[in-house]
Amino acid sequence: MVSKFIGITTLSAVIMTGCAGLSADDPVVGFIFKDVQAPTANNVGNGGRVSKTGTATCTEILGWVATGDCSIATAAKNGGITQVSTVDHHTHSILGIYATYTTKVGGN
Repeated sequence: MVSKFIGITTLSAVIMTGCAGLSADDPVVGFIFKDVQAPTANNVGNGGRVSKTGTATCTEILGWVATGDCSIATAAKNGGITQVSTVDHHTHSILGIYATYTTKVGGN
């Protein structure tokens, strides 16, 4: 009886929270808490030199609502970068309820 209750509770939590904070680029999955930084691409151009950085962020709530522009182009524009050298990302998620995905680019 207890194991059935735990199973139903877990399944309900997964269904209700959706997949907030899950990204194909993340090297690890943390369903309860995630705070991960990972490279997407480095030394893309300009010999890897970085004099400027820029970021762009997307936000997700319950896996139901997602907003923002976390594209490489927007991150470069926000940093005043015309030649991208590095691309990294940061994912932060709490219980799949609230998540952010930030793209960080470096370049000149």
